[in-house]
Amino acid sequence: DAVMWQMLASKQRFIDQALSGDSSVRSIDDLSEASQFQQATAMTADDPRAIQLAGLRAETEKLQRLYRAHEEQRAKMRQDYDRAGRTIDLNQKMLPDVQKIAGKVQDLSGDKFAGKVGNATYTDRKEWGAAVLAKYKDLSDSLRMGTEKIAEMSGFDVVFWGGKTPAGGYETHIAVDMPESVRSFSAQGSILAESPAADAVGVAMRTANAVMNVARLPAQIQQRITEANDKRNALEPRLNAPFQFSEMLADKIKEAQDLEADMLAAQNKPTGLEREQQLEDEWQKKTGITPLLSRG
Repeated sequence: DAVMWQMLASKQRFIDQALSGDSSVRSIDDLSEASQFQQATAMTADDPRAIQLAGLRAETEKLQRLYRAHEEQRAKMRQDYDRAGRTIDLNQKMLPDVQKIAGKVQDLSGDKFAGKVGNATYTDRKEWGAAVLAKYKDLSDSLRMGTEKIAEMSGFDVVFWGGKTPAGGYETHIAVDMPESVRSFSAQGSILAESPAADAVGVAMRTANAVMNVARLPAQIQQRITEANDKRNALEPRLNAPFQFSEMLADKIKEAQDLEADMLAAQNKPTGLEREQQLEDEWQKKTGITPLLSRG
């Protein structure tokens, strides 16, 4: 009938919106078991308005699910918006210190390479690496515990570390010792070697790369700030976006409430025979005379 065709058309409208990429449609769920039961019950009811009411409730349920999906999406966007704000605050706070540290990085490319081990300065990568590894071996062979500076490059210390393993053994490594503000943004304080037998040139190259990467950090931090600002700008107009079908939902709820109220009122209204009996009862109560055709 017309009501069922209306329900099918409404359902098809939601499907078309989803397939067309409507951002407000986050899910397409079929009617719930409760709605299906209500419709099945309505089809067996004597009052044809019961079918119409079941249809209104089903459409209301669909719209309410879409509303919940809309609100969940808005909450997620709010979290992303706030997270981007924290990213901006953190990076802006740390940027001046990182810029200051990056400013002391020297150009180590080509024949500009320079590094120190103790009081000796080296301009050859292999020689510097070999001197670092020799110092590493001395400390390792003596089972030195804790941290100790063994070399320097472009103002950054290369440190030895020795300690016990969980099983009670002994382990060591050497690493570039970066300031905390730099370590919090990158892994440039990573290990350079875990054995004195490492390749000397490789140690020198890894150290130089770690130092040179510090010079790139300010630009990377600026990029993070820019990207976070762009994200916030994109999300901001959507944070308070209204539910597209809010008026439709309100109308369906009111229509269903009004129809249900009419149906309840009709159920409480006496039939013709019941009204006739009420009149006879009232006449008998007033006069004390029982009507000849009384049903009492």
